[in-house]
Amino acid sequence: VQYTPTHPGKGIIRVSKSGINLPGSPWDIFISPAMDIKCQVSGRGLQGGSILEPSVITLKVLDAHDKPAELTPEALRVVIQGPLEVLPEITIPEKGIFNISYWPTKTGTYTIQMY
Repeated sequence: VQYTPTHPGKGIIRVSKSGINLPGSPWDIFISPAMDIKCQVSGRGLQGGSILEPSVITLKVLDAHDKPAELTPEALRVVIQGPLEVLPEITIPEKGIFNISYWPTKTGTYTIQMY
């Protein structure tokens, strides 16, 4: 099931089967207003790396006025899939800049998703 909110604010999500709520349902949610942002991605971590050595990607996030966006590390979700699970480390060295570091532990192709 997918749902795309149409406006910001508080809401409730109910999931049921045959009229009976699933465990934990309903859930209170808050939809944040959409942000008009631009992203630039760079770094050697996009092209390859070496086992057990850090691969680094830099994500620059600008607001609608081309100023660095004010975001926290929790605002960015990074998923790295490959032959083995890789957990990224996210730091913000300055406003609007995210450094994403990861350490591959096995040779292979890795897919990086940022959202």
